Amino acid sequence: MSIIVVIFGALAILGIMAKSKNSNWWEQTIPFLIIISGIIITISGNNLMHDAPSNNSWQTLIVGYINIIIGLVGIIIVEWITSSHNSSPINNALIRPFAGYLTIGVIIYMITLLSIYKDRLIKQHVAHEYAQYSRGFSILLTIQICLLLYSITDKTATGDQAKFIVGVIATLNLVLVGIMNIILKFFSTDG
Repeated sequence: MSIIVVIFGALAILGIMAKSKNSNWWEQTIPFLIIISGIIITISGNNLMHDAPSNNSWQTLIVGYINIIIGLVGIIIVEWITSSHNSSPINNALIRPFAGYLTIGVIIYMITLLSIYKDRLIKQHVAHEYAQYSRGFSILLTIQICLLLYSITDKTATGDQAKFIVGVIATLNLVLVGIMNIILKFFSTDG
C-alpha cells in the first residue's frame, strides 16, 4: 500500500513540475527531488519501524523527514527569490509560503514526538493503534506535500484553493500527531 502511495506521489510531483507555468521550473527541480527522496525514505522508514524496529529504522525515518524539510525550505527560498517584486515583503516572506510553514511545523512536531519516545518505539512498547495512525499520517503528509507543490507551481486561483486544502490537511495531520502523542504517552505496553 505504501509503495503505491509513493509511486502516485512521485508521479504527481513530476507531473506538477512538467506543467509548471513558471519559466524557471528547473530552479525547483532539486528541492522537488529532495522532497521525493524524503517521502520514499520516510515511508520506507515507517514500514521498517512497524515491521522490524531498530535504531537504524528510527534513523531512516528521521532522515526522511529532514530531507522533506530541507526540500520544502529550498522551495520556499526559491519562491521568495523569484516572487513578484510588486508584492509587499511581508506577503512574499510570510503569507504566500504559509502552507509550507504549516507543513514544516507538522513534520517538526512528528520528529519531536519520535525523538521523545524513541526507546518505546524501538522496543515496540506502544499500543497497536499507533501503527494505524502513523500510516495514516504518512499518507496524509504525502497528499499534503503533493498539493503544496501543486499550489507553488500553479499561480492561478486553483493554486490558492490547493493552499487552503493544504491547511485543512495540515490541521488533520496535527490532530493525528496529537493522537499519536497521547497514545505514546499514556498507552504504552510492556512488550
